[in-house]
Amino acid sequence: MSPLLNPWIGFKCTGYGGLDLTVMENYGAQLAGCTDNDLHVTQVLQTLFAAVLNLGELTAVDWSAAHALPLLDARMWSQEMA
Repeated sequence: MSPLLNPWIGFKCTGYGGLDLTVMENYGAQLAGCTDNDLHVTQVLQTLFAAVLNLGELTAVDWSAAHALPLLDARMWSQEMA
């Protein structure tokens, strides 16, 4: 059992939301927000997480004004890093 019970989580570079859904299921978490600026990904996120705010381009977000979250995931795509 996780020490975090029903935490709020946030995701950077969320993609289609697969890891988000896994963390939500395994931790009983609720998605507070995410960032992804890809047009097609944004459409998928609007379908999967209609009530969740997508902050778009993560470099344009004022992170000092963001609420602290117990879980924050950030990932990078290998093709962009290559």
